[in-house]
Amino acid sequence: MADAEKLYRRSIEQGGAPTVTFGNAIQVQYQLGMVDTAQTTLGRFTEDYPGHPGLLNYRLAFANANFDHAAARRLLDSLEVNPTGIPRVDVGLRFEQANVAAIEGRVSDTKRHLLAGYDAQAEAGLRFINEPRRLFEATIDAVVAVWYLEDPNRAVQALDAAMVATGYDTLPDEQRRDLQIGGIYARAGRVDRARQLIARHEQVEQPESDDDRSASLWAAHGTISLVEERFEDALRELEGARTAVTGCPLCFLPEIGEGLLGTGQVDSAIAVFESYLETPTLFRSQQDNFNLWAVLLGLGEAYRRADRIDDAVASYDRLLNQWADADPLLNPRIEDIRNRIAGMVEETRQSR
Repeated sequence: MADAEKLYRRSIEQGGAPTVTFGNAIQVQYQLGMVDTAQTTLGRFTEDYPGHPGLLNYRLAFANANFDHAAARRLLDSLEVNPTGIPRVDVGLRFEQANVAAIEGRVSDTKRHLLAGYDAQAEAGLRFINEPRRLFEATIDAVVAVWYLEDPNRAVQALDAAMVATGYDTLPDEQRRDLQIGGIYARAGRVDRARQLIARHEQVEQPESDDDRSASLWAAHGTISLVEERFEDALRELEGARTAVTGCPLCFLPEIGEGLLGTGQVDSAIAVFESYLETPTLFRSQQDNFNLWAVLLGLGEAYRRADRIDDAVASYDRLLNQWADADPLLNPRIEDIRNRIAGMVEETRQSR
């Protein structure tokens, strides 16, 4: 990777480098931890190709990589008022708006932007998301219900209704989301339904051995194992997912941290959660959207178990700041976090 970075940088310095070289250089430099150099390359990209739509993506990526979600939100809000006029770019920005909204706990905005992106892709003649709109919307509702609201019944009701309305079992393979929906069912306590969907996917994919399993299939099995508190199995399966995926340094780390906490390996869980936060990577909003808050919550709990109270409070405070503009629907979770902080502070006071 270091050799590639030198080649990209030399090409840029010589002048006339194509836009793809700038993009490759920025990503490699950032992954190598050369953040300032990557920022300089972005500046040169701006000078050589002013107005290029790719610049927007990198400005957003830098803001999100620095956890400056307020800056990303301001940029996205301005683009909503003045879109680029390039259909593929504008549709992508809709989904990026959803990512940032999810990070900030603005779940209503998340759904609004996701559905707007879904509708805009059809109008633009694009197809990023292929499942029926009714199923897509229900998946959003179910994820919010399980992950954010801790309301599994609401999630199951949303999915069940959409499965019937769309005739899910008769949909063509490319429109089904067996593993994704199976994972949500599992998290909602319907492991039986999750197993059915995963088994159906395996019949289509027909992996001949563990080596043939996709990352998503490994992760689906890992999710069931987490829910059933078979944490050793979960860790094996999630590591299988990590091995099968490429180019995604953050993928499955939150779930692995959860599994490690389940086995009582607190220090290892802390290391995994911290790695998620500290790994330099661009375009991380695609992972942070529904993971960053869970990582901060898990890290706070891991620090608490390790008796690192100041660090636990700092992690919880960071989440509260992240959710400063969260929807009122999240107020119960926010109150729970505040109570955790108050309890730890009181315990610390009494122990002195």
